[in-house]
Amino acid sequence: MSPVAVARVIVNSSFGGGMWEPDRMDAELSGVELDWMETESLEDVQEAAEEWDDGLLIVAGRFNFVDKQILHASGS
Repeated sequence: MSPVAVARVIVNSSFGGGMWEPDRMDAELSGVELDWMETESLEDVQEAAEEWDDGLLIVAGRFNFVDKQILHASGS
């Protein structure tokens, strides 16, 4: 079965004590082809977001870090 959608998942595993569950997200979003991008800095997040133009963009992590990633990627 081919995926019905494509999404890039940007995650920084160093935040939240490395507690992220790619298998769980794969299961929850079955039918969506996930392109995982593990980042180490806000600059990495911005680069990964800017180069993605192929579908949905998901930023995963603790709320405070996700908020900072979104603000940084938007240039705020």
